[in-house]
Amino acid sequence: MQKYTNCPVCSSPKISFRYTAGTARQPQEAPKWSVYGCEDCGLVFVNPRPTWDELSDYYPEGWQCYNTYVDDEEEAVKEAKKLNEYRHIPIPVGKRLLDVGCGGGSIIQVFKKLGVEVAGIEPSSSAAAAGRECGVDVFTGTVEEYVAEKGTNEKFDVIL
Repeated sequence: MQKYTNCPVCSSPKISFRYTAGTARQPQEAPKWSVYGCEDCGLVFVNPRPTWDELSDYYPEGWQCYNTYVDDEEEAVKEAKKLNEYRHIPIPVGKRLLDVGCGGGSIIQVFKKLGVEVAGIEPSSSAAAAGRECGVDVFTGTVEEYVAEKGTNEKFDVIL
């Protein structure tokens, strides 16, 4: 695991522990991921960051993604408009949002319906295909592969 002493985005040393998180993939497992936040840029991130090898148990061969986080997408859109946020994120209308590890793209589908320009990155080919079938732009691969193919000129206002 890679331990951060500075923010991985803005390099600020003003990072602090926020909480310990679990995973929806293995809910029987006790929370073990330390989540930190940057006081300067607002980034919230897992620290230390696990390697792909350390995450492999969460993505076994033949893993089938879940396509939705909500039962009723239209209801989620309606509620998000009322609150002016979705999943605790202020709706960035007219801005670009990238969801890394987007699964079947359900989160970015809702943001797209809220007027946000969205894209996703997903290492699972079946999950990425499911997202594309739902009409969202999903790259199959890792962040590193995305950068190698697209370059570093792409900019996003929000990254999940």
